[in-house]
Amino acid sequence: MNRKVLLIGYSGGGQAPLLGMKSDFKAFAGFFRSNHGGAYNDDEIESHINLTRQQFSDIVRVLHIRHISSVAIVLCLHGGSDKYGQPFYCFSDGNNIYLHEIEDMMRGIPALVIADSCRERWLEPISESTEVRMFSKGGGIQSSREVYRALYDSYIKVLNANTFTVGFACADNEVVDESSRGGLYSQTLIECAETVARQLADSRDNMASFSYIHSLAERVLASTDQNPEYRGTRSRYQFPFVVQP
Repeated sequence: MNRKVLLIGYSGGGQAPLLGMKSDFKAFAGFFRSNHGGAYNDDEIESHINLTRQQFSDIVRVLHIRHISSVAIVLCLHGGSDKYGQPFYCFSDGNNIYLHEIEDMMRGIPALVIADSCRERWLEPISESTEVRMFSKGGGIQSSREVYRALYDSYIKVLNANTFTVGFACADNEVVDESSRGGLYSQTLIECAETVARQLADSRDNMASFSYIHSLAERVLASTDQNPEYRGTRSRYQFPFVVQP
């Protein structure tokens, strides 16, 4: 299958730099390249820093032209929420984009959005499916990279074309904790995914959805001032995040 990961970051223009952006990029790229993260190839992972809104739109248009089968978008951007609680994200040219606009742009391509951005309120915007079991534990199947990719693809294939799943790093009107090590939500999410990957190796299950991994990260962060939120479609099939044949 023809999949894509988009790592979208903004340095902050020197005013409020996102110190952990590069660390998050490295961590997510490493996770998605790993076998249990979907065994994405290097050419399926793109990093973009300081894009304008038009450049982002152009990238999405190319996804449709190339008939990409699914896309995971990681947003390491400044962001906020308007007075109605609608989240938006800031590009380098001062133009912003609302989450619902991204959803509209992605229609026809199953999409996962990991938004490690603030959702602080502004008056105006600033300038798992167990039914699918095509692979099983044991049976002499070699856990090669191709097998991991095929397993991941099998869960992507059953997604509705308009699947749009979002993991927010914080709740409405909150700000995120971020350091040179990376975003607190991003780092916690990946740590939970790595733990589950090890657990799946000794389990009959072979996939953990993003919604499940997000719920684990949510529990870990319950004692902090950051309250992640999940938004997903009503489809019975969930966007995969960790696979283990």
